[in-house]
Amino acid sequence: MHFVLDQNFPIQATGLAWPPGLTLTALKDIDPELTRDHEDWEVFRALARRGDIDGFITNDADLLHLPREMVMLQHTNLTLVVVDGLGGDPLGATGLLMVHLPQIAKQSHPKPNIYILKRSPLTLTK
Repeated sequence: MHFVLDQNFPIQATGLAWPPGLTLTALKDIDPELTRDHEDWEVFRALARRGDIDGFITNDADLLHLPREMVMLQHTNLTLVVVDGLGGDPLGATGLLMVHLPQIAKQSHPKPNIYILKRSPLTLTK
């Protein structure tokens, strides 16, 4: 499966050794024009038209409340992965993605899916 990282996602995730069959590419490497002056729904449309992209990964949970984006996503086969609440923590966002993306990739379906990843509260015991 091939996932594209939104420009707001820590770029370090593209350089990791992902399991075979799982590829991550930065949006700027797919189409630099899509990183400037384009709404997310336009990015979804462009990625879906390529035919070789399975999903989109972002830290922007606000797009889940944007009607245009959700309607466009519904008209694609893209899997949307939102890492929520970790925009200022690149290590945390990348780690959360590393833990869950291989399982998400195994659950892919021929219709759009949305996965929201959040950090669980840490419980320390002595």
